[in-house]
Amino acid sequence: MRLQFRLFGLIFGLAYLTALGCAMPQQSLVDSLPTYHGTKKIVAVLEFGNATDYGADQLGRLASNMMITTLSRSERFLLVEKERVDQVLKEQALGRTGALDPGTCAKVGQILGAQYLIMGTVSEFAFRERGKKKPVEEPTDRAAGVVGDREKGQDQLKDPIYSKKVDIQTMIDVRAIEVKTGRVLWADQAEGGGKNVRVEFRSASDQAGGGGAVYDETTARKTLQPAIDRSVYDLALVVKDKPWESKIARVGDDKIYMVGGRDVGARLKSDVNILRIEPRGTDPTTGEALEMREETIGRGEIVRVEEHYSVVHIEEGGGFSFDDLVRTVDK
Repeated sequence: MRLQFRLFGLIFGLAYLTALGCAMPQQSLVDSLPTYHGTKKIVAVLEFGNATDYGADQLGRLASNMMITTLSRSERFLLVEKERVDQVLKEQALGRTGALDPGTCAKVGQILGAQYLIMGTVSEFAFRERGKKKPVEEPTDRAAGVVGDREKGQDQLKDPIYSKKVDIQTMIDVRAIEVKTGRVLWADQAEGGGKNVRVEFRSASDQAGGGGAVYDETTARKTLQPAIDRSVYDLALVVKDKPWESKIARVGDDKIYMVGGRDVGARLKSDVNILRIEPRGTDPTTGEALEMREETIGRGEIVRVEEHYSVVHIEEGGGFSFDDLVRTVDK
């Protein structure tokens, strides 16, 4: 009897721990990155394109906003404000969907003061049916259009909406452009999705494809997040050992002001090199630099750090311009 009681207690305890483990939120891939103490890379994210039938422009816009949030959460990147990115693209008469050649990307990135430019596309948002569609009896309000309005006394749906459980597969294609060269530093294709997700469709006859589904931001966010997390995780590892570089904001007699201060983790008494980068020939098709000539034209030390900029005392060199780069030196 005592043995049976102990066995029952063991089984109950294991079941409790299993249930507790299932109930606890899982750590995301980005949150599992090792603690980072280096200087944050300055990046700008262009609005993502959407190559699927689901969500139109809203899905691409959501994906780029999620990328911005997740990059920031990794604590490895300083993001150029989205409004600033949109403003520069508008001033340069360029689109916002990320459909830019590398040469144009380099130009935009230089104006923004970014080290890297992130471009992407939602390339897949596919549904696989799990059961029969059922009419939705309650009025709903979705970004694709209001299909019922109780406040106006409409008890019936304007258009029938049908609900169904589906599996969702998502995929994003992401590239990081190195601004100083215009070259693709890194490209990734990451998958996301969800199982047994309830989705609403515009008619019972619609196949389980993106074109017939009512756009829902919560569903899109949940199924895109794993792909976003994977991309940010991979990018963080790629740029981890890359030197931090920034633009010159102002030139004085014996000092320069560089973009980036406490916001990027700049440190007092850090040594820096001032570099002049000159392309030697460009690919006429892609706009990429075929060869980059890099020359160290000065050296200095960070003597003051403010919130958004730092002051460098020049110890060697001169004749600096706003096109030159400042690079921290590892000791």
